[in-house]
Amino acid sequence: MSYKEKPLLRLYKYENNSFVQIAIIDDYQEVSFENNLYEAGQFSITINFNIPNSQLFQRGLFVQFGNDSYDFGEISKVQDTIDENGKISQLRIISGYDARYILKRRVIRNLNSNGLWVMTGKGEIVLRNLIKDQCGSSAETKRQLPITNVIPAQADAIGKEFSASEQFTNLYEVCKTIATQSEIGWRISFIEGSLVLECYQGENKSQTIRFDTDYESLANGQFVDSSESFSNAIYVGGKGQNDSRDIYEGENAIEGNSPSGLDRFESWDNKSTMTIESEYEAEALSMLNQYGQTIQMQGNGLAKCPYIYKEQYNVGDIITVSFSGKSAVVQILSVIEHWSWGNYEIQFEFGKPQPNLDDQLQLILRKIQEASNKSESTESVKWYSMTANRTMDKKDVTYNTIGFTGTMTANRTFTFYLDNQKTGSKNYTIYVKNLSGDYTLTLTTGKSGATNVTIAPGDSIVKIHIDENGNIVGQKVSEAEHAQTADSATTATSATTSETSGLTDLVKGVYTGSGGQQNPQYVGKNRVRFNMMNTSVLSDTTYKDWLLMDCYSGFDVGGATAFGISRTQLRAYIMRANAGTSPDRPTSWAQSGEVPIISAKSWGSTPSGYVKLSNGLILQWGRNTASGWDRTISLNTSFTNGNTYVVMMIFDWGTATSQSGSDKCVRVYNKTASSFKSWIDGGSNIAWFAIGY
Repeated sequence: MSYKEKPLLRLYKYENNSFVQIAIIDDYQEVSFENNLYEAGQFSITINFNIPNSQLFQRGLFVQFGNDSYDFGEISKVQDTIDENGKISQLRIISGYDARYILKRRVIRNLNSNGLWVMTGKGEIVLRNLIKDQCGSSAETKRQLPITNVIPAQADAIGKEFSASEQFTNLYEVCKTIATQSEIGWRISFIEGSLVLECYQGENKSQTIRFDTDYESLANGQFVDSSESFSNAIYVGGKGQNDSRDIYEGENAIEGNSPSGLDRFESWDNKSTMTIESEYEAEALSMLNQYGQTIQMQGNGLAKCPYIYKEQYNVGDIITVSFSGKSAVVQILSVIEHWSWGNYEIQFEFGKPQPNLDDQLQLILRKIQEASNKSESTESVKWYSMTANRTMDKKDVTYNTIGFTGTMTANRTFTFYLDNQKTGSKNYTIYVKNLSGDYTLTLTTGKSGATNVTIAPGDSIVKIHIDENGNIVGQKVSEAEHAQTADSATTATSATTSETSGLTDLVKGVYTGSGGQQNPQYVGKNRVRFNMMNTSVLSDTTYKDWLLMDCYSGFDVGGATAFGISRTQLRAYIMRANAGTSPDRPTSWAQSGEVPIISAKSWGSTPSGYVKLSNGLILQWGRNTASGWDRTISLNTSFTNGNTYVVMMIFDWGTATSQSGSDKCVRVYNKTASSFKSWIDGGSNIAWFAIGY
């Protein structure tokens, strides 16, 4: 690559919802700009303080380096210095970051009832939706930033699976984490006066691009092999606390076996927001890949190397680097270009070497400790005085036993803090024996449309289950019953342990409440439920046992599905929902129908038979070979009456290869539930088919 001319600097001001160019500057001394795969690259401009153009640079203005849409950033600092003689330096230094850094202006706000922004999906889907919700079209007008952000279909998105669960963390820092852990490049480009969010993955050019001192493409470099940050066993801590916490162990298997002895290097990863096994698996894979390499490389390129930056290779591409007899296939994480008078330099930062196919990570994942809903002692009871309506403090969500005290002078409401992302569905034991007053206490999550539980002061112990949609199901138990299922009088044992503790030969089905009907949001993403509901299908409002399923968290291939069987008739039904709009499923079922079931049948070798369906529909057929024009034909099974079916008849010559004769006709009359009469012109054989109820 020959000497690259230093770029013109185009200075922009953002006003009236557009970027306005205010100057073009070329009389600076030196400049550098970094393109980085995962985080905002830095830039620096040095200019003589005495040059009038130097005064144009102000914090908050934007700079484009040449005509490159990627080399665009915001000035964050303007620095003038005083030397040791007390005189102002002749140099002004302007610095800043590429356009991604404008996201630093926002924190992630709570957008749903549990206070957390939550999403699981491919890295690009999560990143783009997060930006849309926090500073894009879904955000309040005052929080929106001028970024074009087009969210692709799930199938077209890139990146590894990522689970986000954030509240009041910095938007830019979280985006950087999503990009790094899901291994996607991202940037905010300046295209035709607009900021455009782009996600990308580099190309594998390891066979064609080789930076090597022998190829006059690498000026110098560093090759380090160190185990200081190496790990092949990771413990991921999830929901819960102390010995009542989910902990998963992930290992990089060695020939199919767990690493052990001196070959075992362990690390800890604190992820208290994780709730499902797929999240732990993705996290363990990410961390083991991150810590699984011991080799690190960096280097400076020769300005006159044969490869042209941004034409033959770019940030994110995978290339080969070789020097000092060592070689590795690496990804370009960062490129810094530096211009000064008559000089151009380029500096690389490489990622850890890509593993050979034979060395791909082999994950062994196992759960070694499970979150429990048990309270250890009476000290684990959280007491609330219900002299007024109360709302659970967020910090109290770790308690599994809640007690209510005080004298109620009116009906009261206690609102639970819905913290699905830390605890998943939650079970509580409720003590109300210290509560007095002739009124009722309503337990709720405050979630719109969710079911509540009402208890009276006379109830001793109530066990409740709160699902991830905020529905509360309660069960009153006696002291004796409670003692049988707990280690002490205050132990809160899960009422649905068999539902949530892995493989089981029993799944508990429940009545849904909410008037016996629930919408697709009730199912929950990546959930299967067994519920009794009286949802109407084809005007049938009887109660049915439903299998409700939503086995996918995305929004590109439809939504929840359901299969139900009537409790009062032999009839089966199906329903489906649309996908909805992230982050919510729809509140109604899109389609429903009945599945035909054969409730009775009769047929054999003769051309006569019938089929009865569970909805009452009857199909039957036969062949009549009697002589005479006026015949009575008996049905194989009876219809309701003569007006609930229709008959079709044709002349039937059987296996004859030809037929002749004058035109003939058939007539049907005198229909009853069990027979009909037929008048046949010519006395021929006939075949008949009848359908009805």
